[in-house]
This record gives sequence, structure tokens and C-alpha cells, in this order.
Amino acid sequence: MTLYQRLSTSLRPARLCLRTVRTTLRHSSTDAPAASAILSRLREDLKNSMRAKDQMTLTTIRSILADITNMSKTSTPVTTDSALRTLLLKKVSMAENSIEEFQNAKREDLVEKESGMREVLRRYVVEIEDQSGGLVSEEEMRVAVKEAVDAGEGAKFPKIMAHVLGKGGKLEGRLIDKKTLSGIVSEALKK
Repeated sequence: MTLYQRLSTSLRPARLCLRTVRTTLRHSSTDAPAASAILSRLREDLKNSMRAKDQMTLTTIRSILADITNMSKTSTPVTTDSALRTLLLKKVSMAENSIEEFQNAKREDLVEKESGMREVLRRYVVEIEDQSGGLVSEEEMRVAVKEAVDAGEGAKFPKIMAHVLGKGGKLEGRLIDKKTLSGIVSEALKK
């Protein structure tokens, strides 16, 4: 057998098994959830801050993208504006704690750096809130909780939260302050 014959027989095209085709079709046929506009714009902002040599914005966006990448490997990836807002608010809170610590240690250089990062993060939070029509008002939350309690969902905190925020819930997919909502639910359960 010549070298050409050996190579041509060993390089036959692979046959697709039915299982591979079926799973490929299954994954390809489902609709993907709508991607966050801010999330997709972060990479563009990263490039723009590199071009402008804006180190503060560059460092902050890199940090955000690193957190998004890390969260994508967990059970709750960041795919929506609401999830991104939650992540950014966490980072703002961490920056505020750091600023306080640095002020106590009299490290003005680090205070300035963290303050700059906090402002970049807040800019994105405000943009997300503006883009989605703002936060749900406290009055709207009270109405939704009252409807859930009146609907007979039981006097259990998790059931009411699920009814309000879950699929088909009145506040599903909207930007809310969960701390305020949990306070309203607790208050409604005490009555």
C-alpha cells in the first residue's frame, strides 16, 4: 500500500452520528434571551477608553468584565440589565467601603482612585436605570404585594416574593430595589 493510499483512507470525512445532529439542532433552534444593551456596549467602551488613555475608566470596565466572566461560570450568569445593575451596585458598595477604610488610613491617593472608580460605576447604574424606565416606585411595589396577598398566595414570604417577581408576576423583569420590596412584604405579612 502506498503512502497516498494510506493517507487517503485515514483521512476520510467523519460521519455525523444522529445524536450529534439532534443535539445540535435542539440547541440551535431555541431563542436566546435578549442581550443587555449596556452589557454589549461595555466592550466598545473598553476600546474607547484604551484609545483615550483613560486609565480610570479602563480599569473599572476591565474589573466589570472580569466579574461578568466569573459570574458566567456560576449558576447565575449576568445576562440582563437587571443582573448587571445588581453587580454594579455591589461594586459601588465595595468601593464606598474601601473609600472609608482608605480615609481612616489617611491614604488620599487610594481614596481618589476608588472615588473615580465609583463614579464610573454609578454612571453605568444611572444609564441602566434611565434605559429601562427607572426603578419601580414604592407605591407600585405596595400595590403588587397587596394583590399577591389578596390572591391567597399564603402568608409566606417566599411565596409572595415569587408571585410578585416570578414568571407572570406584576414586577417581572423590571428594575426594583429588592431591599425595599422585602421590607414591604414583611410589613404586609405583619398585618
